[in-house]
Amino acid sequence: MSLLKILNNQMCQKIKENLANVLKNSKVEIIIIVILLLSLILSEFNETLHSFITIINEDLVLYMTEYRMSLIVSASAIFIGAYVTVWSIMATSISKMNREILSRRLDQQIFVMILVSIVCTFILIIFIIFIPTGFNFYHSIVLTFTMIAFISFVKFISFVMKITKISTTYTVKELTDNENKEIMINTKIDYIYEKLKKKIDK
Repeated sequence: MSLLKILNNQMCQKIKENLANVLKNSKVEIIIIVILLLSLILSEFNETLHSFITIINEDLVLYMTEYRMSLIVSASAIFIGAYVTVWSIMATSISKMNREILSRRLDQQIFVMILVSIVCTFILIIFIIFIPTGFNFYHSIVLTFTMIAFISFVKFISFVMKITKISTTYTVKELTDNENKEIMINTKIDYIYEKLKKKIDK
C-alpha cells in the first residue's frame, strides 16, 4: 500500500511539474485561448458582445478568402515540419552540447514549447480543412489560432537562436580548451626533447 502511495505521489508531482512547465512556457497562447473561449461563452448571454463578434466575423469572411486559407494551411505545415525536424535532431544527436542543454533544463522548455505549438497548429489545420465555414464564429476562431501559430513560431525561432548562441559559446570554449591542451602538450614535448638532446650531446 505504501508503495502505491509513493508511486501515486510521484505521478502527481510529475503531472504538477508538467503543468507548471506548460503554464510557464505557453502563457501567451493560453491567455489568447482563454480570451477566445470566454468571449464565445459570454457572447451567448450578452447581446452587445455577440453583435461585436458577429461584425468582426463578417469582416473576416471578406478578408479570409480560400486562397488566404490555403496559405495559412501551407505555413502551418511548414511550422510543424520545422518543429519536428529540430526536435528530431536534438533527440537523436549525442554531444557535449546536449549535456549543456540538459544541465540548464532547456530540454523541458523546448519540449513543452514544441508540443504546445504543434497541437495548436494542428488544431488550426484540422479546423480549416474539416470544419465547414458556416460554423459559428468560424473565421474568428481561425484568426485566433493563426495568431497563436505565428506567435508560437516566433517564440520557437527565438529559442532556437538562444540555443545557437549557447552552442557557439560552448564550441568556442571547447576549441580554446583544445588549443590550450595542444600548446601544453607541445610545450612538454619540446621540454622532453631538449632534455634528451642535452643528454645525447653529453
